[in-house]
Amino acid sequence: MSHDYAAALRGRIGRVFESDIGLPFLDAETNILLPQLHHTNRGTSELRIRAAALAREFGLPGLPVGPLVELAPLDAARAMLVRALLGEPALLFLHDPIPPLRAAVLNRIATLLDGGSAVVWLAKTGSPRNSASYAATQWLRLTEQGLTLARPAR
Repeated sequence: MSHDYAAALRGRIGRVFESDIGLPFLDAETNILLPQLHHTNRGTSELRIRAAALAREFGLPGLPVGPLVELAPLDAARAMLVRALLGEPALLFLHDPIPPLRAAVLNRIATLLDGGSAVVWLAKTGSPRNSASYAATQWLRLTEQGLTLARPAR
């Protein structure tokens, strides 16, 4: 596939991992906008407006500014969620979010799933399984034998 097409596809993948603090030498706004600026043709002003709306959805007053490393840990986690969700991802890789953010994340995931996106939620515990509002198609458990199919808790 062409470089442009591959870049467009990469722009539809969001990710948030446990120790994700973005690029520490960039400010928060740039960390959030950069993947979409690099992988899509969306304009900066359009991205800022969308990012600010997502930031408010996750409890920030707007698009964070200043060094990402100077944000409180919960605010940095919120910023990384905004970065991951900014491109309306077709595929989202998500490490288990901090408990205060879980309800907002579940709401956003429901919207993504309704739109045909896929979500891979990595959790150390059964926390996503314990939510009756989270409808999953498959539960996999990593055991000594590798990945095994697990039944969701009902």
